[in-house]
Amino acid sequence: MIDLWVWSAGAGGRDDFSRPRSPSGRAGLRRIAAAEPCAGGSGGCVIAAAPYRCERCGDRWSVSHTGAMIAVARAALPVGVDIETRRERPAAFALLQRLTGTRVRDIERWTQCEALLKARGQAHRRPGPGDLPLLPEWVPGWQPSSDRAWWVHTDPGAELIVSVAVASGAGPAPRLRLRGMPVPD
Repeated sequence: MIDLWVWSAGAGGRDDFSRPRSPSGRAGLRRIAAAEPCAGGSGGCVIAAAPYRCERCGDRWSVSHTGAMIAVARAALPVGVDIETRRERPAAFALLQRLTGTRVRDIERWTQCEALLKARGQAHRRPGPGDLPLLPEWVPGWQPSSDRAWWVHTDPGAELIVSVAVASGAGPAPRLRLRGMPVPD
């Protein structure tokens, strides 16, 4: 089972250059983790630094944000999440394709790549050939990775695209549970 929260954190004001400030994804993750029951004891999950893992129950956590939108995922196995607004990023798509050999033509595929890199613990390094074992084309919903080690779920909304990747554990596609809004600040 994968728990997934997606919400708008609202406007974060402006930075020193008058650009809209994005909310902190990590702060949102920690707020949800602290409020969610932990299997390792009473109270919520205790999350330190990335990679995000509860110090008590071992659950894995992932976070992504775009503009004011935040997505947080929780699973017992390694998990990654990415959320993006619908937009074209031809230079980024071309770079990722050149680095990995994976065909990236649209934002849905981009979110799959980001989620899978996070789940594999490779989000903070430059990807290379073989780092993205995705099938040739993405489809909405669950699909296995080409090496069958991962499940990837993509929800192509009209304005937002969310992808979640999780280790397969050699089992069937997991259940994705959309959760309610996090506790208020």
